[in-house]
Amino acid sequence: MNLKISTRLLLSFGLLIALMALMMGLGVYAVTSIGSRLDAIVYGQSRDTMNVVDIRETVNEVARAVYNVATTPKVRVSCGLFGYIPPGIVAYA
Repeated sequence: MNLKISTRLLLSFGLLIALMALMMGLGVYAVTSIGSRLDAIVYGQSRDTMNVVDIRETVNEVARAVYNVATTPKVRVSCGLFGYIPPGIVAYA
């Protein structure tokens, strides 16, 4: 194989450019597939996360209500038939 130096260099650089293009294509494919998998994870888990946040908010509201009922001083409020309103109900009246 008696090729001129210029021909051998041209073939070598052409091969290098082809390999770099192949590596670039594989890299772009890997990044896009990771992006789609990450989107699936984020959007799938965000729904679950929002449900947990809603549950936590509800539990906190109930805890605040129980705390308010437990710490409200006994106030005697006149109320027709029953004579007085219990303290827990006074807090919300």
